[in-house]
Amino acid sequence: MSALLLSLVILASTWAFFIAADQEGPAGVTEGFSIVALPPEESGAATLHSAIRGAAEREQVNIYKVTPSLEGEAVGQDYFAFTGNDDALLGDLATGSFPAFSRGFPAQLHPAEELTPEQHLGLYMIQGSPDAAESVRAALQGEGLELTPASTPPMLVLWAAHLVTGGWGTATLTLWAALLLTSANLLSVRLGIHGLRRATGSSALHATSLDAAAVLLPAALSAALPTAVLLIHSLVRADGYRAPSILVTGLSTAVLVLSASAAAIAVIMLLMLRHDVGAVLKGARPVRTLGVLSVTVLLLSTCAMGAGTIAAIHHSQEDQWAQEAHDYLTARPEVFSVLGSFALSGQQGDALNDGLGAAYRDLEPRRQATLMTSTLLEEVTATDPHRQAHRTLLTDSGFLSTLTGAPPALEDEVVRITSQEGGVAVIIPRTLEAESARITEDVEQILSFQAGLRPDDQRVDARVVAVPAIDLGVVPFLDLEPGSTERTFAVDPVLVVTDAAGGVLPDSFYGSFGLFTDAAALDREIEKRNLELVVAGTVRVSELAAYEQAERAASARVRTAGNITMAIALVIASALLAAVQFSRTTAAIFLRMSTGSSFLRIHRTFLLAVAALSAASTATGTLLTGSSAPTASVISIVVAALTVLIAAAVLATLSRTLTHDALETT
Repeated sequence: MSALLLSLVILASTWAFFIAADQEGPAGVTEGFSIVALPPEESGAATLHSAIRGAAEREQVNIYKVTPSLEGEAVGQDYFAFTGNDDALLGDLATGSFPAFSRGFPAQLHPAEELTPEQHLGLYMIQGSPDAAESVRAALQGEGLELTPASTPPMLVLWAAHLVTGGWGTATLTLWAALLLTSANLLSVRLGIHGLRRATGSSALHATSLDAAAVLLPAALSAALPTAVLLIHSLVRADGYRAPSILVTGLSTAVLVLSASAAAIAVIMLLMLRHDVGAVLKGARPVRTLGVLSVTVLLLSTCAMGAGTIAAIHHSQEDQWAQEAHDYLTARPEVFSVLGSFALSGQQGDALNDGLGAAYRDLEPRRQATLMTSTLLEEVTATDPHRQAHRTLLTDSGFLSTLTGAPPALEDEVVRITSQEGGVAVIIPRTLEAESARITEDVEQILSFQAGLRPDDQRVDARVVAVPAIDLGVVPFLDLEPGSTERTFAVDPVLVVTDAAGGVLPDSFYGSFGLFTDAAALDREIEKRNLELVVAGTVRVSELAAYEQAERAASARVRTAGNITMAIALVIASALLAAVQFSRTTAAIFLRMSTGSSFLRIHRTFLLAVAALSAASTATGTLLTGSSAPTASVISIVVAALTVLIAAAVLATLSRTLTHDALETT
């Protein structure tokens, strides 16, 4: 049973791994590069396109431009192929199909000619040898293109990392220990048969081999289950896609599962070396070792249960906050950021970036642009133990007016402050009110540095005013990064508000961090300022929010599976511990039952010990994850009660089978 459960957990984890791998890139393709800006000329996208196609044809490799897509709530990938080796091409350009392990992350194949200019930015994967990939990158750099090499670790390393992270790691460890315990218990039960074989002339090696086979064969069959299921799915639904990787993970799964049974065989047989055949036939058993193993598994499972419960509570709250942020972002599809071209890194880059910032400065008062950066001022609250929650954000008064948690009186006060030259309002939450002076001073120092980047005749010193004791609730980030797993919101943050009209921040800052809400107005400003070569494309914040929401939903499913697995491990550990205790004290239990002792009187001490161990271990798990003492106490009581109920149920069941004849047999 434990081997099957462990195999099922590995199956679920590996299935999730291969689904996630579809999002990372094609199977077997580990080398690539990233393009972060287009060439500065007007036909920059065409220049980049031509260079990549030429490199693919010269090196006879296929290069895939990876672009995220969203189908409903499923995050997928669009692959645009620069073909240099038609025979090795993954997918079918005629039908647009691209191999994928499942529909979790649907994929489509397109010819590279369908790329839009902004889609040329991002990740490219090279299907070929590492030497060919290096030649492609060198050729592109030789043509003056700016790129960043990219590569992924070997698949087996990624799979192992996936198995030990999230909810899978704890569940796998707990069930591995449970398999060790159940295998040892099975071998202990079979020791009578082992003794009979030895007494009738079988060698120790032969008898041990038969006992080992009785344990290893079911474990091997269970270990083969994940590989069989994954291979069948791959062959039937995915035309054999990722089959080699499945075989590699299958071999690793077999080693992991069989290692627990092999360890149990070694432990039991080594312990029984000190007993002769007669002692074994008379009932010598490694009961104490089984008890230690049972307690170990119980402690592991209850500690994991405590930590998992706290994590579930935490993630439930996080998911609620994330949903609020998601609702805010999806309700504002007009907000977008600008993707810059290579021109920004050229000789005229600073001037062009300043021009884009000047465009922002003209658009912000008309609410056609807004500001939000979650990174520039994060060091302000770096000393706070809840820094992640109280992150310091820099924004403008237009963004503040869109927050539902901002009272109208606050908006009026902030506008009064920021409408003045150099005016900066710092909204400080209640929990950091005592640090208002330090926070204000830190903000003033950082903004003074930014103000110093403006020409002397345009410099405006920051006049920072604190607005303390204001909790804004969930404040979403607008500076989202594609594919990022970082938090996308802050709760009751320090909000630093300054408007472009106040003159504190330079044009270069707005050119780098500014966001826009009116594409037509931005186009007019770009045309007026001759900035056509600067903008390679745009990215809407609502689209990035949709990707993040889909990723969060997938992570929630993994956590749920891990929590269920830990609960199953807890049931196994509690039941086996009770069975071992019953085996050790069978005679005493029978005698006390014969004299009319009640169930609680007989098993009270054991059940209290189980409760104490469970509570202590659960409390340790909860406290290690940052839980408060009252919360840890409640969770510990619940888990301890569950453990005692399971153990009591097993003891009651076994007690009903206890008769005089059964006692003599035992």
